[in-house]
Amino acid sequence: MQMYFYVSNEATILFKSWQVYTWGGMLGSCIAVLVIAVAYEGLKALRLWLVELANRKTATHHSTLSLDTTTSLATDNQPITVETPRLGSYWTKRRLQVAFHLLQAFLHLVQVTIGYCLMLISMTYNVYLFISIVLGAAIGYLIFNFTRPIVVDANEQCH
Repeated sequence: MQMYFYVSNEATILFKSWQVYTWGGMLGSCIAVLVIAVAYEGLKALRLWLVELANRKTATHHSTLSLDTTTSLATDNQPITVETPRLGSYWTKRRLQVAFHLLQAFLHLVQVTIGYCLMLISMTYNVYLFISIVLGAAIGYLIFNFTRPIVVDANEQCH
C-alpha cells in the first residue's frame, strides 16, 4: 500500500471485494465516494435541523410579556416569562425526549461510521478518491447548508 499520494486507476477501497483495476471502475468508485461524502454532509445537516426543530418547539411553549408602567405587578418594567399550558403528562414528554435522544444517537452512530469510512478511503492516498471526497463534501455543504447561517462549531474537530 502506498503511503503517499499517487495517481492510478488501481485501488482497494475499504473491502477486499471493492478492488478497482480499470479507469471505468475508478470513475464509478469516485462517483460512489462522492455520493457518500454528499450524504455525510446531508446527515450532518439533518441532525442540526432536528435539533433546531426541537428547540423551536420548546421555545413555542414559552412567551415573554412586557409589562407597562400602568401594571401594578411590575415596578421596574422587567419582562415576565409565562409558560403556556402543555398537553400530555410528564412521562409522555419524557418518552418523547428519550425517543429524540435515541434518534440522535443512532444518527450520530451512522455519521461517525460514514466519517471513518471516508477517512479510510482518503488513506488509500489515491488522488482521484481524495478529490472525490473533497468535492462531495463541498457539494453536500452547498446543497444542505445553503440557508443556514455561517456558524463555527467549536465541538467539530473532525469530519
